[in-house]
Amino acid sequence: MVTTEFSPWAFCRASQGEPFRRHPFRLRRGVPILYSNAIDSAYSGAIFISVDTREALIAAAFKVLEEEGEARFSTRAVLAIAGVSAPTLYHHFGNADGLLSATLEEAFRQFLQSKRAAKKSADPVTALAEGWDDYVRFAAARPRLYAAMLSRMLQGGQIPAAERAFHVLIQQLRAIDAQGRLAMDVDAAADRMWASANAASLLHVTARVRQAPPPSLAVLLDLRESALKATLSPVGKKTGKKKAARKKGAQ
Repeated sequence: MVTTEFSPWAFCRASQGEPFRRHPFRLRRGVPILYSNAIDSAYSGAIFISVDTREALIAAAFKVLEEEGEARFSTRAVLAIAGVSAPTLYHHFGNADGLLSATLEEAFRQFLQSKRAAKKSADPVTALAEGWDDYVRFAAARPRLYAAMLSRMLQGGQIPAAERAFHVLIQQLRAIDAQGRLAMDVDAAADRMWASANAASLLHVTARVRQAPPPSLAVLLDLRESALKATLSPVGKKTGKKKAARKKGAQ
């Protein structure tokens, strides 16, 4: 079992709408998550003095998405928060969908940046578990934003930052495979870990619909550990098979 620990505090506080922060883990000292820099900014008029109009519109769009969700996303609300006119929005983004796309791309970009900036375990299996934790914690902290991001991907939207985030998972699994610790090929392992993380995330997103509390620590751990157990092979087992095959081929 991977020794990385979840924190009930991190999930419970995040589900109550507090700013998303990486909680210190036993194998890694925590640092504030970076993706929330724009999202967590105060949404008073003063914020926009130090940022340009495009950034102001994206910050306002983040606020509307997180408070209302994608289904009730309104450019009128965005314009009111940003304090600009409709022609200004059209100048920067073309239309409402352009603004929404840019906002979701920025959310993925900042999440990816936070993962790259965070201190990672030298052990690739532990790093894989930490990445799973980060992904689910993101959804716990920003359920409406996560739902909008997932919806855009399901609609076939091209989001380069999302593709890069998945590539990070592939790289982690390749590092594990290089040590002979995968029980399946890299693509199959990526599918399993990706599905597991999204399943856990959807428990947060759909809690209100199900009239249920956010998932418990036990449920989250079970989802993560089940995926890891199925994905990983005992240390050295696969490596031993490869060495035996090479030795047989050399004879």
